[in-house]
Amino acid sequence: AKGVLSSSAAGAILSTAELEVSNAGAALVIHHNLDPSVAAVSGVLKTLGVSIDRRGSTGESLKVLDSKGALAQAKGVTDFLLIFTPVHVSKVSIGVANRDGESISAQQERNILSALFAELS
Repeated sequence: AKGVLSSSAAGAILSTAELEVSNAGAALVIHHNLDPSVAAVSGVLKTLGVSIDRRGSTGESLKVLDSKGALAQAKGVTDFLLIFTPVHVSKVSIGVANRDGESISAQQERNILSALFAELS
């Protein structure tokens, strides 16, 4: 099978995370099941210096407390939810919503997911 895929195409398939951006929005995709994906993102958030509100989190969401709004690059987006949606047994899609579960701007969502992706890559 040598030469069937370019090295960049093979890298994309074998990567544990990818950032998907389309007209519908952005999503961070992790190629693991739910629990390891939540654990990996929790570790990244700690590395980035933001807190997780465990009382506001569930098994499929993390409530993030970013007092400076650094991840969204917006002072008004300091608390938000990362929502983990299992796509299949080894693929989880992660989206972003405000603390009330509503959409945030596409740019702020992309900023947050890009920061997470950069740490996971």
